[in-house]
Amino acid sequence: MAPSSTAVPSVSVCSPSCGEFNLVMSIVYDSYPEETSYKLEKIASEDGQQNISASISGPAGDKNHEESICLDNGLYSFSLYDSYGDGFNGEYSLTLLPGETIIMRDDGVSLYGEQVKFRLPFDQATLDVWWIGSDGQLLTLAPTEKPTASNKPTLRPTNY
Repeated sequence: MAPSSTAVPSVSVCSPSCGEFNLVMSIVYDSYPEETSYKLEKIASEDGQQNISASISGPAGDKNHEESICLDNGLYSFSLYDSYGDGFNGEYSLTLLPGETIIMRDDGVSLYGEQVKFRLPFDQATLDVWWIGSDGQLLTLAPTEKPTASNKPTLRPTNY
């Protein structure tokens, strides 16, 4: 039997002694995997500064990807990038074993990517998701001050 195009190979296994949390990162690439990259960072500073104390980064790939990563308590940032800027039309998820889902996107990611900040131990209230703009600026959906007939959201830059 030939492998399915959606089969996700396991890249590494986390031993129970390497950290408090076992995070499984799963990516199902779209038709343009060469445009896709990702980065997982532990943020050392609680004031939102990107003082990186640990980093895992992955280049664009040509297949689906699953990786098990051992993490300790703290604030983390996961970024998924689309270098062309037309959006990532694949799927991705971050799941804590034995099965608590941090985020799962099966409908694609807009613009140049998405950044997900979360805290471990995980609490849904700490989840913070932003779009990434062409210059790396973080964007969020915001309502317009004067509603119009359009049902399209307005993008507003943020100072996060």
